[in-house]
This record gives sequence, C-alpha cells and structure tokens, in this order.
Amino acid sequence: MLSNHSDEIPGNSHYKKNSQKHIILLWMVIALITIGFGVFNHYSNKNVSPVHTGPKMEKAATTIIMTGRYAMGAKTFYSIMGKEGSDDLYRNLALQLKNYCRNTTDQTVIVPFIAELAGQDAVKDYMVRLKEDSDLSESLLMDLESFQKIYENGPDTLEQYEYERLIDRHQWIAKVALSFGLPSSDPFRIEVMRPAKRTFTVFIVFMSAVLMSGGAGLILLIITIVMVLSKRLTVGFPADHIPGVFTKSAFLETTALFLVAITVMTVIGGFIPRILFWFLYLILTVFAILWPLLRGMNLKSLMIALGWHKGKGIFREIGSGFAGYLAGLPIIICGAVITLIIVKYSGVQPGHPIVHQFRDAGFWKIAKLLLLACVMAPILEETLFRGAFYRHLRIRHSVFLSALLSGLFFAVIHPQGFAAFPALGSLGAVFALIREWRGSLIGSMVAHALNNFVITMLLVLTIYNT
Repeated sequence: MLSNHSDEIPGNSHYKKNSQKHIILLWMVIALITIGFGVFNHYSNKNVSPVHTGPKMEKAATTIIMTGRYAMGAKTFYSIMGKEGSDDLYRNLALQLKNYCRNTTDQTVIVPFIAELAGQDAVKDYMVRLKEDSDLSESLLMDLESFQKIYENGPDTLEQYEYERLIDRHQWIAKVALSFGLPSSDPFRIEVMRPAKRTFTVFIVFMSAVLMSGGAGLILLIITIVMVLSKRLTVGFPADHIPGVFTKSAFLETTALFLVAITVMTVIGGFIPRILFWFLYLILTVFAILWPLLRGMNLKSLMIALGWHKGKGIFREIGSGFAGYLAGLPIIICGAVITLIIVKYSGVQPGHPIVHQFRDAGFWKIAKLLLLACVMAPILEETLFRGAFYRHLRIRHSVFLSALLSGLFFAVIHPQGFAAFPALGSLGAVFALIREWRGSLIGSMVAHALNNFVITMLLVLTIYNT
C-alpha cells in the first residue's frame, strides 16, 4: 500500500484541509457522473426497440432473436436425433420469449417463434389476444394481419406487396413465417433453418467450453489462494511512493477528467460527424491520461503508476493475462449467474447499443466492431479503471476493497443497465486483481480483450444474418 507523504509537502494544516476538500469534490463529481450514467443506461435499456411506424421497423430485442434461434435449433436437433423434445420445454421457451418482450414491436416479432415452438393453434390464439389487448401501430397491425394470413390460410394467400413488405421489415424472422409447414428438405426451409442450427451449435460448444474452462479456472484459483495465504505469490503492483506534490489526487483527477470527457462526448455525439467525434474523444482521453504530468509527475513515474510498462517481459505478461482470466473465470461465472437471476425476477434485460450493429453488418463493419471491442476498449478502459482509478484507490485501501470499487464503477459506467452490474463488476474486479498481481496493465488488457473477443464472436455467430 502506498504511504501518505503529505507531511513532506511544504505548508501546514491549511494545505491538508484544502487537499481533503479537493478530493471530496473529485469524488462527488465521479459519483454524480457515474450515477447519472447508471440511471440513463437503466432507462435506455427499458426503452430499447421502440415502435417505429415508418417503412422500416426498429430491430427486435437481440435476446428474442438469440432465444428464438436457439429454440428452433434445439427442436431441429431433437428431430434429427430421432427424438421429440418435451412439449412443456417448447412451451416454456415460448413463454420465455413473451417475457423478453419490452414493447409491441417485440410482441409482434415473436409470432413466428411461437408458431414454431407451440404450434399453429397456439399462435392463432396469441395473435387474437395481441390484436385485442395491445395498442399496435398501423405498421404493426399490417404485420400482424400478414402473419394471420400465413398461419390461417398459408403464405400463398399473401399479395406480392405483402410478401415483399414483410421480408423488407423483418428479414429472417419473416422467412421463418413464410417457410412454416414446409418439409425440412425444402431448399427455402433449409436456408431459413441454417442460422437456427448454427446458433444452437454455437451455444452448446460455448457452454461446454465455459464448463471446462470454469473447472480448470477453479483449480487455478484455489492454487492462487493457497499461494497468497502462504505468501508465495509475488505481487508486481508498485507499492512505493511516487514523487510529485499533487500525486495524492492526480489519478483521481485523471478519472474525473476522463468521465467528464465521456459525458461531453455523449451529449454532443449526435450532433457532430463521426470522424470529428472520434478525433475529439481521442484528444480528450489523451489529455486526461497525461494530466498527472501537469501536476508535477515525471513521465517515467506516470508510466509505472498507470501500468504502462512491459513488466517482466511482454510475452510473459500476455501469458499472465490468459492465466489470470482463467483463474478469475469462476468469479466471473458467479457474477453472470447473479445477473441471470436478477433478469429472471426483475424482467429487466441488459442491452448494449453495439449488439444490434452485428445483425446485418458486412465484413469491414464487423472488423471495425472487433477493433473497437477488442483493442480500443481494453486499452482505454484498463488505463482508466485499472490504471489511474485503481492506482488512487490503492493509496488508502486494501487490494480487495480497491478491486471491488474499481469493478463497481466499471459496471455502472457501461450501458447494459443495473441487471448486468454483478457480471460486469466481477469482470472489473478480476481485471484489477490481475493488475495487482502483475503491476503492468498488459495482463489486464489481454484478459479484457480475450473476454470481449469471446462475447463478440458469440454475437457474430448467433445473430449475424448470413
């Protein structure tokens, strides 16, 4: 833990009193911005996928697409294996889809999935109730009428303009409806079922990998705990005092400046060109990171404090990032389970604006999203949360309290909403523990990039419309 060398600073109690006020003010700014982001993100997620009455409709909730594809893929898998899944299983999946609906758009979009899972009679009843009980827009009423024609009299009864309109507005989901009742050997049905089969396969492989990695991670975590308790684990976090008159608050100021920059860019982002947005964002971010230089710290001390150094060697630090992530995976899984419980009982679905961009993205857009999620985000977020913020927390607090606080602020600032706090908070805490272990940020950046890469590829393989 860093020592408090305030006695070495020229001055008297007046300086100390002003310093404390300064730090309290910084914490108030950070807390207000963080809470503001948390509230904003919570209500933004509650209003995802609003009804749009124009010729194009907003995307349905990603959770609905993924769950629907998984359920259809599972049903196909059971059929191929010569087994029939339980009717209760499919009805529960259909009910789960209904619970995921946040507006009339989602309620309309799940019609084809209900037909696939619960049958023709069930979907007819659902459409009647939806028409009676929900305040559907004119566009959604037209969609529902098209679905009613399909499931009551067959897709051939649609007019050509109705057929084209349905596909134009709902793409793959419309094709699910139009292929209803076709034999599994029909080329159109094969094309429609391909994304569902892919989603089911990816989830089975993913869950198997999580279970195996989680088991290996648990063993590694136990070994790590034993080594910590026996004091045989070497910690690389710099615990020595870093010179500079205003060092005590410099990294808290960096954190506050960074959050102010994010707030400003969030407000003006919709009014300026994207290239200007990223240019300003980069300038403000670099200014915040280098701020301690203006407060009396030299560049070498700043790089050590932030973790911007090669540690015990770049390749060793990279390997440590993988090992640290694996050892922290049981903690991350626990956080994810708590998030799932919150989702189940609160009905609030975590969401991220970037998710919808994967559905119809081309190769270059996917590459850009991967660059953003797996390179830019790990570098910037680790520099802020595990570099500057964690550095300040460790001046006064223990490793575990600092890791928890760093993880909490990391979770709240993200746009997924409060339901995702346990999952994101556990991630942030694990990254902080890797920083503590290695000293260098390379390990936590690698772990962060690995996590984002896995999630991003999971999204690409399950909701990407190929």
